[in-house]
Amino acid sequence: TVAGWAPRFSECSRCGIDGTHNWLSVPMGGVVCNDCAPPQTTYVTDGVVTLLEALLAGDWPKVDQAQSGHTRQATSFVAEYLQYHLEKNLQSLSVMDQG
Repeated sequence: TVAGWAPRFSECSRCGIDGTHNWLSVPMGGVVCNDCAPPQTTYVTDGVVTLLEALLAGDWPKVDQAQSGHTRQATSFVAEYLQYHLEKNLQSLSVMDQG
């Protein structure tokens, strides 16, 4: 993005190596490879990474086909990512969880 805040999902956010990586790190800005994954990263399946890529690209048909477990993990990452970069807790996220 113009602001440079878009997460990276097709290469390691730390070392830049291409490929599918399954460790998510909010502070590092997306996926990281096995070698770069710090202890606080979250392991996710390829399906979650694919869903996050689809969300970023606006590929709504692919987003609509996502499994509910993948959607929950992707939603959690997006919420954490937003709050990290905004440096604020978003109260509206708890309202969305109730819906």
